[in-house]
Amino acid sequence: MLILVAFSEPCMGGLRCKMAVRNIETQSASSSLEEEIAARIAEVERRIYELTQERETLGRLLLKARQSRPGVRDVTRRNSVSRILIEQQIVALLKNRQKPASVAQLFKAARSADPNLKEGTFRSYLHRLFEKGLVQKAGRRGYWIHP
Repeated sequence: MLILVAFSEPCMGGLRCKMAVRNIETQSASSSLEEEIAARIAEVERRIYELTQERETLGRLLLKARQSRPGVRDVTRRNSVSRILIEQQIVALLKNRQKPASVAQLFKAARSADPNLKEGTFRSYLHRLFEKGLVQKAGRRGYWIHP
């Protein structure tokens, strides 16, 4: 038996009427509805599993593609590959500039290599480059140059 129910619910600016159709049937129909919902949930979980597997496969392929670049062939750790790519991006930007680059400009360039890069990690990479002598502090605070 189908029943049409009208009710109002409070909302911002007053009351709002909602129309809803309620399906009141026997207990067996309710259990078949539960089975249908459970089957749909199982299907969604299966698709999530498949998509997760696909994402992991694509991640491995991306890592292999990045490792095929010159300069990162012998790197085995994923974090190291990302770090090397970011460091290369920073050094390349500084080499191509005639004037000092700000930390914000360098961070933006580093983010193009890894969109998930955190600012603290970026600063660690920049400090590593400074210790290696690949970048130098410019006269102004927060600006860097290539030596």
